[in-house]
Amino acid sequence: MGFKGTHPLLLQPRRLGIAVLAGAVGAVFFLFIFPKGSISTLMHHVLHLPGPGAGIALILGPVALVFALISSHLARGAAGGALLAALAFSVAYATVVAVLRLPTSEKGMFGSLWFVMALTACGVLVEGLLFLTRGLRLRWRFILAASGANTGLLVFYWVVIFPRTEGWVSWGAVPLLLAMSLAGGLVAGAAAWALSIRIPDLVGLVPRRESDVRTR
Repeated sequence: MGFKGTHPLLLQPRRLGIAVLAGAVGAVFFLFIFPKGSISTLMHHVLHLPGPGAGIALILGPVALVFALISSHLARGAAGGALLAALAFSVAYATVVAVLRLPTSEKGMFGSLWFVMALTACGVLVEGLLFLTRGLRLRWRFILAASGANTGLLVFYWVVIFPRTEGWVSWGAVPLLLAMSLAGGLVAGAAAWALSIRIPDLVGLVPRRESDVRTR
C-alpha cells in the first residue's frame, strides 16, 4: 500500500517542522553551492545551452524538488509536505539573502516575491501530481511529479518572470528547454526516491520497511 496519511500537515506539528527544515536546508544548500552568476555561467558560457530557462530546468527546479519530495516522504503522505517544503525553500532563501545582503540573480529574481510565488506554485503542482498518481509505486510517483512540476516551474518563469527581466523565450529554444526540464525532473524524482528509501526512521515518521511505502 502507499502512504496512509490523510490529515493535513498543519495538524501534525512534528511533521510540519521537518517539512520546514527540509525546505530551509535545501535553500541554504542551493544558495551557497550556486552563488550569483554561477548558474548563468555554467548554462550559457560553459555548456552553451539556450535560454532563458536552462538554469531553472536543470538546477533550481531539480534541487528544490528533491527537497520537496523528500519532505513529502518524511510526512508519510500527509497533505502539504511538498508544498510546505517548497514554500520554506523560497522564504528561507529570501531571508538569508536579505539578512546577509548577498547578491542574487536579477534575471531569475531569486529571493523576490516572484521567486516565492514560483516555488509555491511548483509545490502546489507536486502535491496535485502526487495525489493523481497515488495508485502508483513511490518511485514513479516521484518521477512523474518532479517531471511535471519542473516543467510547470519553467513555464511559470517563461510567462511571469523572464518577460520582466530577460525577455520572451524564442520558439526555437522551447522544445530543447522543455526536454531539459523533463529530464531534470526525472533525475530529481529518481534522486529523491533513492534518498528517501535510505532515510532512517526519524522520530517515527518514516517506516523502516520499503514495502510499507511501496518503494519498489
